[in-house]
Amino acid sequence: MKRAILVFSLTLWIALAALPLLAAGDDAAQGRERTRQVLLYGIDSEVLDVVQKLKATGESSFAAELAQILAEKRGAEVRRTILELFADTKGKEGEQAASAILRAWQDEPPEVVVAAVQYLSAIAAEGRAPLLAPLAESPLAAVSSSAIRALGGTRDPAAADLLLKLLDRPDMAEADRTGIILALGEAGDRRAVAALLSIAKNRDEDKVRRMYAADSLGKLGDPSALPVLRDMFGEKDALVRAYAASGLAHFDVEEAFPQLLAGLKDENWKVRAECARAFARPLSEARSAEALPVLSYKAELDPTPQVRLEAIRALGAIGGEKSNALLIGLYRSRTSTLAAREESLAILVRTALPAGLEAVRAVVAEEWKAVDQKVVQMTARVLSTAASPQARDLLVKFLDSPNPVVRIYGVRGIASARLADLRERIRGLAEKDPHPAVQREAAKALEKL
Repeated sequence: MKRAILVFSLTLWIALAALPLLAAGDDAAQGRERTRQVLLYGIDSEVLDVVQKLKATGESSFAAELAQILAEKRGAEVRRTILELFADTKGKEGEQAASAILRAWQDEPPEVVVAAVQYLSAIAAEGRAPLLAPLAESPLAAVSSSAIRALGGTRDPAAADLLLKLLDRPDMAEADRTGIILALGEAGDRRAVAALLSIAKNRDEDKVRRMYAADSLGKLGDPSALPVLRDMFGEKDALVRAYAASGLAHFDVEEAFPQLLAGLKDENWKVRAECARAFARPLSEARSAEALPVLSYKAELDPTPQVRLEAIRALGAIGGEKSNALLIGLYRSRTSTLAAREESLAILVRTALPAGLEAVRAVVAEEWKAVDQKVVQMTARVLSTAASPQARDLLVKFLDSPNPVVRIYGVRGIASARLADLRERIRGLAEKDPHPAVQREAAKALEKL
């Protein structure tokens, strides 16, 4: 418990330490002005230090200053970091400068060009396809591969035309060729189906390209791909089977139900995981009756953690009383891993909170005085996201925990659920809780109540 508290306190300290320029001295306005001055007038190393701190904290109120810096001929590292910050915050203030970088891409450092491509994709900038097209033929692998990926994301018919032309070129680098195959799936243009089918069904073709073609065929969803994907699912190579399962998962489950159900028992865990993911959707009563016993076993006992989590998610997506009962059992079971218990509870909180609350109360009662508080902390964390007054009694109980992490999640849950009648209780924590982190969290919660 002491270790958990220490780690939590250290995490808070790091987060707060990342904001020295935003709260310099006692005068917040003065601190903000100093930050602005450093951004506009500082040398590159000073500016980079501030931008990295802004990026770490998600601060977006200096967007105008950052856009101004981006338009200047600053160092590559400064501009790259600013573009990454804008991509994270989805701020459009840097769009004009990023577009200018792509127009002059041959004169720009490749890392700045790549960051500009990723930023314009992150904000889904209109008209970016013509800017990306020349970059797709760049001799620099980092630039061409980023542009090819981004072209697929534009879903522009002209981009699909270009990608198909590039796929036919014999001088395309192998890495770019595989990237094109993936980008064609993202482009959503079914004119690519014939070319992708030709690659997928040719067993003499490079295996990676066949796998990527299967994935893209699934995303395009053309029924003509089903026979090829079924054939690939029957091949000996486990990775080919896994990608075929991924492709089949995009179609109506009835189109490949027997194959996918059998794939849950495949020796290769990636195949099992993809098949479990394919069942993550509402099923008919008959299909649910067939799939639930297998998925339940996989969720509880599969030897691979990734498969267990995918099976749990499939149970949640299938839904219904039987699935909910299985999820409740997984959450309550002390033999389940903490990750499996958390995933099960998170699904219940999102989709069937009333059905899971009794189980939560039972688990909290069982674990309340345990030396290891990981289960209680996990439960409090997940429940704090419920935003529901139905969990009121549990959130209030969390406020009485000797563990400050649990108290913090109780405070967050009460604020999220807008339980205004508990305002005075939260005020008491803001003023008198023995742990400063709880006091700060309670003070923030008061603003929402």
